Amino acid sequence: MPYCEGNDLAPMRVATALVLLLLAAASQAQPTGGSPADPLVERGRQALREGDTPAAAEAFRQAVAADAQSAEAHFFLARTLFAVGEQQDIGRAREAIRTAVELEPDNVEYMTAELATLQTDGWNFWVDFERARRRSLLSRRILAIDSLNAFAHEEAAQLYIRDYYQYRNAVRTSGLSFYTPVYIVDDAADPLAAVAEVNQQRAESESGFGLDPITDAQQQAQAGDLVAAAEMVQPGSRFDLDLIEESSVSLSRRADRALRSARFHLETALAQDPRRRSLYDDVMRLAVLSGDWPRALPHLRDMFVHFPEDPEMWRYIGLAYHETGDWESADAAFGRAIELMDAEDQAVFSDLEMVLPPAEVAAFRADPETYAARFWSARDPRFLNPYNERRLEHYARLTTADLLYRSEDLDLPGWRTERGEVYVRYGRPDRDVIIEGEFGAVVESFDPQADPFSLPGVVTASNRFNVWDYGDLQFVFEDPNRNGEFVLYSPPASLFANGARVDGLDYVIRAREAFREIPERYEFEVPGREVRIPARAASFRGERGQAEVYVPFGVPLAESAGGGDVQTTIRTGAFLVGGDNTLMAERRKTVYGLPAAQIVGYDGVTLWIGTETLQTAPGDYEVAVEFETASGAAAGVHREAVQVPDYAAPGLHLSDLLLAVQVEEGVRASAGRVQRGDFAILPSPWGVYAVGDPIAVYFEVYNLAQADGLAEYEIEARLVPKDESSGLGRVFKRLFGGRERGVSTAFPVQVTDSDDRQYVLLDASGQEPGVYTLTVRINDTATGERAERTVDLFLE
Repeated sequence: MPYCEGNDLAPMRVATALVLLLLAAASQAQPTGGSPADPLVERGRQALREGDTPAAAEAFRQAVAADAQSAEAHFFLARTLFAVGEQQDIGRAREAIRTAVELEPDNVEYMTAELATLQTDGWNFWVDFERARRRSLLSRRILAIDSLNAFAHEEAAQLYIRDYYQYRNAVRTSGLSFYTPVYIVDDAADPLAAVAEVNQQRAESESGFGLDPITDAQQQAQAGDLVAAAEMVQPGSRFDLDLIEESSVSLSRRADRALRSARFHLETALAQDPRRRSLYDDVMRLAVLSGDWPRALPHLRDMFVHFPEDPEMWRYIGLAYHETGDWESADAAFGRAIELMDAEDQAVFSDLEMVLPPAEVAAFRADPETYAARFWSARDPRFLNPYNERRLEHYARLTTADLLYRSEDLDLPGWRTERGEVYVRYGRPDRDVIIEGEFGAVVESFDPQADPFSLPGVVTASNRFNVWDYGDLQFVFEDPNRNGEFVLYSPPASLFANGARVDGLDYVIRAREAFREIPERYEFEVPGREVRIPARAASFRGERGQAEVYVPFGVPLAESAGGGDVQTTIRTGAFLVGGDNTLMAERRKTVYGLPAAQIVGYDGVTLWIGTETLQTAPGDYEVAVEFETASGAAAGVHREAVQVPDYAAPGLHLSDLLLAVQVEEGVRASAGRVQRGDFAILPSPWGVYAVGDPIAVYFEVYNLAQADGLAEYEIEARLVPKDESSGLGRVFKRLFGGRERGVSTAFPVQVTDSDDRQYVLLDASGQEPGVYTLTVRINDTATGERAERTVDLFLE
């Protein structure tokens, strides 16, 4: 069960560790030198060996009563009570083990046992802080005696991971707002004196964890700083992170030190005890926080050796591969993890409710399998690979949320906590800032009746805020108890009652609105270097009412091939996508070596040109073209909408215009060229021509009227600069006949068939570089019907 901020180890793990230590100690009885507690201790050990825990506990109680100075009796009593697990017994167990350590302060086994009993959460920040301080001291004392003690190194690693988690992206404000009540000191008649006491105990702590000392001067300097606080966050607005960071001190240096220490202790513990399962949760948590996956991968290989059937191990491997861009391996690892999960966890990984708007939940519940298939298909960013990157991202988010945001206090997995739910929906925020110091409850400063020192016996300290910014969305969480249990911030009810305008800063409401309007978000990034793929789809009439969609595309090359083939391997694919991202047609290919005959040079770029053909019925589609190198070092995705006409319908039809580098008649098309009848066409997916080079465009005409076995029609082709003026500008051009540059040609055609294939060459010599629109018009002489198509191109 993953370790989480403010939650140290899960109680079950702690109890398990204690039971193992207890059984080991029970099987290694040693004479103690004639203490009256000895026979009773031996009786208790025998009961433990026989599995009779209640009898053992009673024997150890009698042993303590017989000899209060027997450290061994206190030790076994503590272990037994903790193993029982009742709340009242746990408190007594802590007292007993603390007594054993006081009686034998250099006994590593006793200190290790106390360390284990302190690895559960308290009821408030002060208790948690004190336990963390005590654990830090114990781990240091243990390591001073036994420098290779894996348990103590793990404890130190966890404390430093917690410190790194808290401060890696934290800033500390100074002298802003006032303090929010956090914990009670029963005998604190004077809050300032109580704060001084807190400071003194913090100063004595060697761990460096918890709050920095709060000075009286800071408390007295608050009133004049409310204006500055209000500038940083106003009701109804966003937290201004730029201003907050400019006005604060970064705590990154403290985080850097914590990271180095965490790595040292964690790797030392792993070297001493690679079968300690909990260490691998710490490895993954640190990898997620630091992003240092190369350092984590060797440890995951060790985890595979020791825990090959652990579903969390496979989830961790899946996450590591996902974060390093090896999606194929991530897909296999996550798949294996799901196979090994119990039914409850499998249900979590197939449940879409946490990424759906509320209005869609009923539809999902009615038919989960069908709904999920459509959901993931509609969000698959690439078709070239057999795995769905969006679904892998979902699995990775679930795993990350459980590592970072699990709540042991509330017994919630990470994805069920408020930060976890936001993370599963939207992923890693663009900016993630923790605000420490007296920034506190800035919003409460708008309450005219607030008085931070009006509650006797209350020690006040600043809240900790965590702001997640996604650009158009912002979520603010607070940690009111400073125990790592962050919740969405909502202003106190008293502010609403007093008429303060703080509704815009109620992030519980704002989160619900965001989930309804933007239920989930994912922005795909190709692995390796992303390159642009020029592509232009063109449709023509096919057979039996179908259409043929030709998809020429260009793969940018790093450098000219020098007239020869380029020795590289790439995978390409062209896909016709219908509604709900459903694949209607696809073509995949692996190309071993790029032939020189398909390489075309442009000004500043060289393209290898390929073409795929897709057959489909008439309709509206999206064409997707994808490529990636075999090594994964470069990849690209191109998508464009296409409308495929019903060429079988009555009336005159003109196909799409296919821009070409070269059109040859009476030859067979070689690789990379399009064959249409007797024409072999080398397409121009880039749509770029040098001024002075011929511009070729291929097209087809269907359903011409015939008279006496002949069909006659006129072709007009016109190339003019693209009109990018406003609507009013176009009106003035028409009124006053604004002079246009460009070239055109027109000629009659007579054929013996109702269909025809043609191409036109235009000479753009003398034209200025820029974007142009090419228009081809067809006029059927016999019927007067007309058809027209346009395409944009660029002259360089």
